[in-house]
Amino acid sequence: MWDYLSDQHAWFIQSETSLTELRFYEQEAFNTIHDVDFDTRTLKDRWVDAIAVGYNGFYGVYGVPSS
Repeated sequence: MWDYLSDQHAWFIQSETSLTELRFYEQEAFNTIHDVDFDTRTLKDRWVDAIAVGYNGFYGVYGVPSS
């Protein structure tokens, strides 16, 4: 179930990803960076991930609205 669906009676089905025009691009792979401040003994963490999603058309995706 996709997270943004708000009606429990509506449903969608998607075929194999290679048969659809849905796109997912990973612009920057998930990465973590750690830094420790010696004087204050503070640990800093940074998590980075950049993605883009889109579509050329909803080929291979079918849905039914609620009744």
